[in-house]
Amino acid sequence: MGPDQIAPIILFAVLVAGGLYFILRPLGSAQSRERARAEGRRVRLLERKAALVQLLRDIEFDKRTGKLSEDDYVAAKEEAEAQALEVMLEIESLEGPWTTDRVESEIASMRLRLESRGRNV
Repeated sequence: MGPDQIAPIILFAVLVAGGLYFILRPLGSAQSRERARAEGRRVRLLERKAALVQLLRDIEFDKRTGKLSEDDYVAAKEEAEAQALEVMLEIESLEGPWTTDRVESEIASMRLRLESRGRNV
């Protein structure tokens, strides 16, 4: 099996694991159900984004190896990029815009994770 055959298997396993997580996760109050629905949607969008990024990589690979003509390459790439942009805009609408406070919070979180792994930041 080559690397281009392993990626879809890994992606499928991740999608199945994500699906099982949300199916088996116990839901309590209406508020937690709503949060779970929103989180499930966000996770599905993130998985879709990852799949589209992989698709773009595959399109580039197919172009380099001569499997796609220039016209097919351009059409496939434009379609995948348009879908990826749609998904990213949906993710941003769920998560809200990147404010300074949100960026600072993400940086602090990353620093804590790195420090917990013994890396100096």
